[in-house]
Amino acid sequence: MDVENYQIKLVESSKDFWFLYDALENDNSALIYDRTIILDSYTNKQLFSLYHKETMKMLQCFVSIDYDHDLEIIWVHTKISKQGVGSYLVKKINPVKILNPLDDARKFWTAMGYINEHKNADGDIWLSK
Repeated sequence: MDVENYQIKLVESSKDFWFLYDALENDNSALIYDRTIILDSYTNKQLFSLYHKETMKMLQCFVSIDYDHDLEIIWVHTKISKQGVGSYLVKKINPVKILNPLDDARKFWTAMGYINEHKNADGDIWLSK
């Protein structure tokens, strides 16, 4: 897959939102338990996905950012993982911080240049470049 044929766009339609949510559920992702964050991101116009530049077909992936342009959640369906989709999403969004990164994604975040770990008094962790 050539991710350069896709553009990042705001998820605006409820049809697209439910397409992504169903795909997340069918992928057996643990992120399904973050459904409130995902729904809030969609409602607040902070949920983005990749759409094919010509057909507008959406890939089964999304990224959620907050008002400070910090990345809250990134998800790529396992059937299209390891093809540069996640890296492309991060490069296009260019978040300032990665909030509460998953331990099993640390290698990915290091490769993306997010190497500085921070922790606040409440124990919340974020990464920055």
